[in-house]
Amino acid sequence: TPLIIYDPNDPYPVDQEYLFAVEDWWPITIQETLEILQEPGGLGSPFVYPPQTLINGEYGNLTQPMHFEPGKTYRIRLVSMMNLPLWEFALDDHEMYVIEVDGVLTKPKLVNVVRLSPGQRVSVLIKAKESIRRNYQYHVTVLDDYVPLIPGVYPAQFDGAVVYHPDAPVDIAQIIPSERFDEMSIESLDYEPALVPDRSIFQNLTYGFTKDEIPSETINLISYRNSKVPSLLSALTTGDRALNPITYGPQTNTQVFKHNDVIEMLLWSPTQLPHPMHLHGHTFQIVETGYTNDTTGEFRRRVPSSDYSPLKRDTVHVPQGEYVVVRFRAYR
Repeated sequence: TPLIIYDPNDPYPVDQEYLFAVEDWWPITIQETLEILQEPGGLGSPFVYPPQTLINGEYGNLTQPMHFEPGKTYRIRLVSMMNLPLWEFALDDHEMYVIEVDGVLTKPKLVNVVRLSPGQRVSVLIKAKESIRRNYQYHVTVLDDYVPLIPGVYPAQFDGAVVYHPDAPVDIAQIIPSERFDEMSIESLDYEPALVPDRSIFQNLTYGFTKDEIPSETINLISYRNSKVPSLLSALTTGDRALNPITYGPQTNTQVFKHNDVIEMLLWSPTQLPHPMHLHGHTFQIVETGYTNDTTGEFRRRVPSSDYSPLKRDTVHVPQGEYVVVRFRAYR
């Protein structure tokens, strides 16, 4: 269940709010999933035990209606508790404004649909219509990007009612919008121009096989393994050696930063698998996106260096064959 902390000084007052926590519920445990994934040759697939989509803890087809009253303003909180798939939220014939991303307030941004990857959160504002003569629908659509096509699972669509009056007819949309979430066009509400980096690091997000032909995700060709000694204990007890990344173990892929340095991180996804990337305890600015095979820079997008407040969030989706550049201050 999501934990929501309310800001008593929230600049976006609303009359009521609704929560959509969406997750994929698997009939097997994470340990059983790992055992299947580690079968030699990459032949094991947990999708033989397909998951079901839950919305607020219930099967998607049982999703509850939203009740709107004319002229009122509603906040819709979208929380992605997914393990794998992307999903989208849309509401027919209403204007929808993004006002918060991953706990960071944004300038209002009109959107047709919101797409989320695992770990992401978005809030939107919706102003109800003035008339009660018609009801509408909202849609939660689970996408089949980079997951196998399983009828009724990937993709899947779950429709709910937006009720103005119990006896009013329902407007059925002919087309449900679907599009990427454009982080480069959304600004954070608190003005902070693009940070100037003190240090840049490259993170190559790849997928391959171990010597035993077990599939493995890697960063810079290193597959993560827990250190034998907890990293915090090592940092507090090894003196100057705590500044040497090797202290924490070669398979931890450790980076050691100076306090308050601005770090620029290039997240590079050259394989056929996308990667949702999360940074614990920090938010980062998204300052550049592009394609890994774009040698001319034709499709590169950068935020302005001044008079612009880049979107800050803590989880970014890096699609297959693309890259994202983020910046954050190491202030913890």
